[in-house]
Amino acid sequence: MTHRYEEEKLETKRPNIKIVMRLSKYILNHKAVFIFNIVISIIAVIPAIIEPHIIKICIDKYILPGEMQGILIISLLFLANKFFGWVLTMFEAIRTTRLGQRVLNDIRMEVFKHAQKLSMDYFDTTPQGRIIARADTDIDTMEHVMTWGAGIFLNSFLTLIGALYFMAKYNPKLCLLVSVVLPLLFIATYIFQKEGVKAYRKLRESATRITANLAENISGVKVVQSFVREDKNLSHFRQLTTDHAKNSVNSARVWSTYFPFIGIVNALGIVIIIFYGGNLVYQGQLKIGELSAYIIYLGMFFEPIQTMGELYNNLLATGTAAERIFQLLDVTPRIVDKPKAQDLTINGRVRFENVHFHYRENKWILKNINFQANPGQTIALVGPTGAGKTTVVNLIARFYDPQQGSIYIDDKPIDNITLYSLRSQMGIVPQDSFLFSGTVIENLKYGIENITDDEAIKASKEIGLHPFIEKLSKGYQTQVKERGAGISEGERQLICITRAYISNPRILIFDEATSSIDTQTEVNIQNALDKLLKGRTCFVIAQRLSTIRKADIVMVVSDGEIIEKGTHSELLNLSGFYSRMYKEFVFNQ
Repeated sequence: MTHRYEEEKLETKRPNIKIVMRLSKYILNHKAVFIFNIVISIIAVIPAIIEPHIIKICIDKYILPGEMQGILIISLLFLANKFFGWVLTMFEAIRTTRLGQRVLNDIRMEVFKHAQKLSMDYFDTTPQGRIIARADTDIDTMEHVMTWGAGIFLNSFLTLIGALYFMAKYNPKLCLLVSVVLPLLFIATYIFQKEGVKAYRKLRESATRITANLAENISGVKVVQSFVREDKNLSHFRQLTTDHAKNSVNSARVWSTYFPFIGIVNALGIVIIIFYGGNLVYQGQLKIGELSAYIIYLGMFFEPIQTMGELYNNLLATGTAAERIFQLLDVTPRIVDKPKAQDLTINGRVRFENVHFHYRENKWILKNINFQANPGQTIALVGPTGAGKTTVVNLIARFYDPQQGSIYIDDKPIDNITLYSLRSQMGIVPQDSFLFSGTVIENLKYGIENITDDEAIKASKEIGLHPFIEKLSKGYQTQVKERGAGISEGERQLICITRAYISNPRILIFDEATSSIDTQTEVNIQNALDKLLKGRTCFVIAQRLSTIRKADIVMVVSDGEIIEKGTHSELLNLSGFYSRMYKEFVFNQ
């Protein structure tokens, strides 16, 4: 089985200047806090840099001469310096974390806001798991660099400079001699960067495939079980995790080779210091305290290099994650308000003129659709699966725009009406009755402004939902699980019908569920539907015979065309497609 998620290849590379500049804009939105944190980071590194120098003074000035009072004073000074560094580091960590989370929240909010504005065609062609990964996994990947990156780099850089300064100050010749190990360091770093990019790219690819496969199988678990695919899917998932484990080991191999090698280079430098520096001490050209501090400073020189190596690896991850996030943010919604679009108080007249539509090039879903629905009329759309019924109502809600032809609402082109004005006066009850996590009353009031709980409860009583809600453990305050789990399909549809009824739309789109429900719920839904349809323009993708019979106009859609149109009785008298479909439906009952 081929998984389309595997088509996404991640190109892990050094973040280019455009990505860096875009990320920096989020940080500069908090410029004052960022500058303050930088100042704190600079001050916080000073105690660590001067610490070996304090030890040097203690050895050369007080320990060797045996001045106990000086040893006590310098010891207290050492403790005070350590305590000062601890306070600064703790303060820096809190401030830095707070700023990092603000920046990440800004990015997360922008991704969420943008995702809600994207057109339906984007969601039709982009896997859900990939979209979620942008707002979740990819932002989490950036956390280390966006929170600690600037501080770590600045701390490491200043530590390097400080260590070099004191080593050169103590003995320039020894400092120059130690530098012979630097070419080994540069070569190792170059190889690590090259191999690290490859290893990380493979690791991210395999991690993405695991996440996507897991999301797909959880979403489609009912289908998986119905086709008894558990063992085969488990085998495929096992292969994905095995590949990921291999990539993790390979990535670890790169790290475990590089950092111990840095330790060997450090040890080589220490050997040089001990051998040559010890000789200088013997000759009286270098003090013992200076030699001791020199060894500590050499460690301080190599430690930031290791730290920046780790930071570089995180930077690769951040660059890849940021690029993917910006790819999402750069997607332009196709369905947007025109510059001169206006709000409209809708009466409910809907007209299609020569409408053609396709999702993919050269494969028309709708062809030459023409009809008019007057205010207050109920239009039933019937026809075989895949005929284009859902596409018709999606165009009315302007989830898509037709490639040819025009759609009018109250004789105004639909794209001349603002999306907010159009959709706020439109109620949609989908076939898959979707409920959000929250209470029942929150679901009833979802998207409806300035409505009280009492008004929502009153509407529930009018629509016939109230007796069902009263049976729930906490009534209207009962918590609804994700997607309405634990509530039957019929009851979920009743809640969605009530939600549409509360919004009091001028145009209603109702997609009847095909799933079978008990007789009493069927009666409740039909009674609720009768109240919902009254006094507004309604488009019903009809599954129930009772709904079709009550419709003012029945439109038969087949192969993207309206092949018959009229009342239920008129279409039966035609003895055409609808008549045959009706007789087959009655016969199967």
